[in-house]
Amino acid sequence: MRADAAGQGCGRNRSRTGFTLAELLVGLSIAMLLAGLALPSWTSWLAEKRVQAAGSRLFLALAASRRTAMGAGARVRLCAVDGTASADRCSTRRDWAGGWVSLLEAAGSWSRLQGSGPLTDGVRVEVGAVQLQDGVVFDARGFATQSAGGFAAGTWLICARGARGQTLTLAPSGRVRISLGASCSA
Repeated sequence: MRADAAGQGCGRNRSRTGFTLAELLVGLSIAMLLAGLALPSWTSWLAEKRVQAAGSRLFLALAASRRTAMGAGARVRLCAVDGTASADRCSTRRDWAGGWVSLLEAAGSWSRLQGSGPLTDGVRVEVGAVQLQDGVVFDARGFATQSAGGFAAGTWLICARGARGQTLTLAPSGRVRISLGASCSA
């Protein structure tokens, strides 16, 4: 027998490399099945992360407004943005998903401190108390009051489809707490 360049005999089969079409189809089917099983939990995880991010944004805005009010010795108002007119104007909507703005009171007028743009990807922020529908005003001592006067307390419910919700609870003292696992409708 004569040896070829690879060192094998002429009559012997060479070892094959690669995959057959059947092996490729089976492997692809298994990969698609695993991806199909993982996709619902992946989208759920992403929705929960969006809810957590929105909750953190609102929590930080409330804390910053309170801190600014105490530091400046003036009233600071945090309210939903009036999307039809100006980003510096408060709205009386129960849904804060359009964003919010923080305003400082000086010499009887309100000036903008900071704001947040609208939330994306179907995240909703709903005020759970009518007294917070106009927003919350922090006085120079950091207490939460209504825009018309009197103590303010209540909740914001943050939800997205396919995710557990979050609740931000405002105490009359001005402190805010986040709790996870709120039930959201639709």
